[in-house]
Amino acid sequence: MGEYDQLNEQMLREPDNRKQTALSRQMSQLAQIYMPLIPHVAEVDNTFVHPWVSGFYPHDFPSYWKYLDIDLAKQQRGQTAVARGSK
Repeated sequence: MGEYDQLNEQMLREPDNRKQTALSRQMSQLAQIYMPLIPHVAEVDNTFVHPWVSGFYPHDFPSYWKYLDIDLAKQQRGQTAVARGSK
């Protein structure tokens, strides 16, 4: 792109910082016009599961909660162990 290259050369040779900034903005405007960006979003999840939750396998489907179950005996043992450790 000739216009962009000319602005770049002019900006690199320009000693005045304000003029460099103005030329950089012109270059950015040209880039936005001729090189549109396609946004990409990636979701990151952290999952913490108690040992007494059974049936949990991390996956990308948001409706996994209906497949979970709680082992009540294991939950009680885990909570008792935590309570003993905090005393």
